[in-house]
Amino acid sequence: DRRQRQMCIRDRYQRRVRVHTTEEMEEDYDAESLLHDDRTPEPPQALLEQQEVWRPTQHLDFFFTRIYYHFYRKGFYNLVMEQFLEILITGFIIVLLAFLFLFIDYGILFSKHSLDDAIRASASGINPFAVIFLLAFFLFWLKQIYVFLVNLQEQWDMKVWYEQVLGVTEKDLPNLEWNEILHRAIKVPGLCLIKNHSPLDVTNRIMRKENYLIAMINKKVLNLEAPFPLNMIFSGYESLLTKAVEWAVSLVLFQTVFDKNQNLQHEFQKHSSIEGASQKLRQRFKVLGVICFIFSPFILSYLLAYYFFLYADEFRHQPMTLGSREWSTYAKLKFRELNELPHFFQKRLSLSYEPAKDYSSLFVSTLTANLARLVSFVFGSLVAVLVLLGLIDEQLLINGKLLDKQLIWYLGLFGTILAIARSFASDPMKSSNEANKMLTQLSTHTHYLPARWRGKGHTTQVYEELTGLFSYRVTNLIREVIGVIMIPYYLFFTLPNGSEEIVRFIKSFTTQADGVGYVCSFALFDLAKHGNKKYGASIHADKTSRTKGGKLEKSFISFKAHHPEWEETKEGKDLIDNISHGSSPSPPAAPLLLLPGDDQSSAFGTSTSSLAPHHTTSAASASSNVTTMSTDVDLNSLSQYLDTYYQRVRQQLPENASSQQKEEILKQFI
Repeated sequence: DRRQRQMCIRDRYQRRVRVHTTEEMEEDYDAESLLHDDRTPEPPQALLEQQEVWRPTQHLDFFFTRIYYHFYRKGFYNLVMEQFLEILITGFIIVLLAFLFLFIDYGILFSKHSLDDAIRASASGINPFAVIFLLAFFLFWLKQIYVFLVNLQEQWDMKVWYEQVLGVTEKDLPNLEWNEILHRAIKVPGLCLIKNHSPLDVTNRIMRKENYLIAMINKKVLNLEAPFPLNMIFSGYESLLTKAVEWAVSLVLFQTVFDKNQNLQHEFQKHSSIEGASQKLRQRFKVLGVICFIFSPFILSYLLAYYFFLYADEFRHQPMTLGSREWSTYAKLKFRELNELPHFFQKRLSLSYEPAKDYSSLFVSTLTANLARLVSFVFGSLVAVLVLLGLIDEQLLINGKLLDKQLIWYLGLFGTILAIARSFASDPMKSSNEANKMLTQLSTHTHYLPARWRGKGHTTQVYEELTGLFSYRVTNLIREVIGVIMIPYYLFFTLPNGSEEIVRFIKSFTTQADGVGYVCSFALFDLAKHGNKKYGASIHADKTSRTKGGKLEKSFISFKAHHPEWEETKEGKDLIDNISHGSSPSPPAAPLLLLPGDDQSSAFGTSTSSLAPHHTTSAASASSNVTTMSTDVDLNSLSQYLDTYYQRVRQQLPENASSQQKEEILKQFI
């Protein structure tokens, strides 16, 4: 049966899988290729006893990434359907724009008010620029179709690999956790041949490039501030990083730093000079800047059309969404932790929206709130009158006119104004304690609470900084559009000036991990090299080697919580012990569950009891935890914290102890 199963896999995988006999493996074995891991390496001598070894022909980074995104998109059919719908949406936008710009005479349309008369019989007399733009959109659509068809076979192969190798069907996949998929994958014979990959190794392969970007944002290596006069408009925003800018920066940076096999280019390795690498990176930035400048009108036009068609109907039916807020692209990169896969991050961030909305709603000024209530009352009354007239005589709304406009038009206008006004009619802030409490609660999900925010949640400065990250939805759309215009500026002027600092960062914080290749050293959770005692680490590294705000320690705790079976280093165990027992080599001014920092502070939002399952907590150790508590801690959280340990102490009371002895122990704890 095992032989038949292997034959089945080989038949299905003749494109993606190679079969090596013992003789071929002995000839191909090369220690140099094993060290650098250019492709999936050949098996060492220990595995040569097997008659045949199955392995993917593509690099393991790409293979593990496909494994993850097959899980993330919940299977082949969901993944293909999403991509197919994107193609249909793009095609529909192109057809609709072609109809609007090529086949309608707007002079006739607005004079005769007849669409039939305005439709052109031919495309004569049209604007040639419209044809050029539509042709560019059409070429982009063809490329989208080509990529879809090329990836289709690989996605089908991954579906078969899941079913035949992992034993996971499409129906089972939505009900499985990533850990289960990961454990099955790393145990597949012949897949990871240099070393047995741990969850950290696989995650470093999947997020090899993202970890660098997260670390650069944390260390403020990338200068993406808004230039004048945009810095006046977006005064509360720390960076004008958008999805388009992120794409452009990542494209230049990682195609220059890494080769096609995910190895570090020779110029960026430690022994090479900084000047040569920075010059190469500077040239790449400027070249893409020129290309983006040429194509920016096409990209901007398509983006405007896409956003218009996507949100026009939503804003028409739900105008209150204009007043809703969402995290900006920069905020997401700032909050995301090292080695935090997208589905973990999205789950954590989704829990932050309600606390962020509650906090933002406290700062509606009394004047704004009162004006909003006045507008709501006036236009609500007008809407009520029009609705009442419509109930009496429905023809009155359709045929009745006021200032050459039908009454039903006024009903839609007044309803829109009413919905927008209601979104601003919140109660103004009444208590500074309430603001600080909400800010602390928010930090348990974002893992971000700068020291300058602590105890100042009621101030306008903190509110403006946070709302710069948690912006109005319409503001984020405007920023995305402006970001397309700003890409050539950033690539040609700002980023080339900082290329030397970028290269210096890559050289300083890149490590070659056995069997994985070159990765960001922060992503290896090397607490001995990058630890910070203020966040519970047992070793206090140099300031330049530490992450800001305890990003490394928070990332380590989150990763350990997501992968409890992962075997951490000695320094990692010390960090868990320090947090679990509330002790630290350098006693903090606040509890380790709300760690302080030089310029950031945040709550982990993770139960540390799950990180140290073999530890037992006594009343004495619980009391030592309590003594490190700061008065800044939310009282509700403190109450829950004490209740949890109280119940644990009760469970650990000796069964043979008398009632008086038990009562005495509980009194000591209290």
